[in-house]
Amino acid sequence: MLMFLMPRRDVKLIIDMRWLTGLNSLRFYAIVLIVIYHLFHRFLPGGFIAVDIFFTISGFLIISKLVKEYSVEGKIKYRSFIKDRFMKIFPPLLICVAVSLALALFVNKDILAGIQVRTAAALTFTTNILELITGGNYENTISPNPFEHTWFLALEMQFYLLMPLITKIVLGIFRNRRR
Repeated sequence: MLMFLMPRRDVKLIIDMRWLTGLNSLRFYAIVLIVIYHLFHRFLPGGFIAVDIFFTISGFLIISKLVKEYSVEGKIKYRSFIKDRFMKIFPPLLICVAVSLALALFVNKDILAGIQVRTAAALTFTTNILELITGGNYENTISPNPFEHTWFLALEMQFYLLMPLITKIVLGIFRNRRR
């Protein structure tokens, strides 16, 4: 892995697109397992591991993209990267939140207890932090949170905010050591 992070002058960073397609396929199967787990968690008790698989592969693909950009252009375009990720995630999230709130009015008004804080957490990608602070329980049925699943989007967006900076620092250190 370190060799992948340390592009040398005599070694070009080449990423085989067929290989990345294979990883994207694995990501798809992880999503299928996550859905199956949520629908039939009694039959697939370890299915939550698919979240780890999905996140690991996604992280690898994102860091690969950042390393490639750094090796080709000599820098990482942080603003552009964050804007692209945000525009990919936020519009569907906004629709999901709006539809969930509308359905909650018709299905179960008890879900609306504390909904302002939960909605704000979902829309600011901080659901995971809110759940940690409030001692949230993923299987809580007394006070259900319609946006509980956005913990993963929160974690993903936080990853997107930090990894370009960390990748840039690590690659900068390796570049300086080569000199």
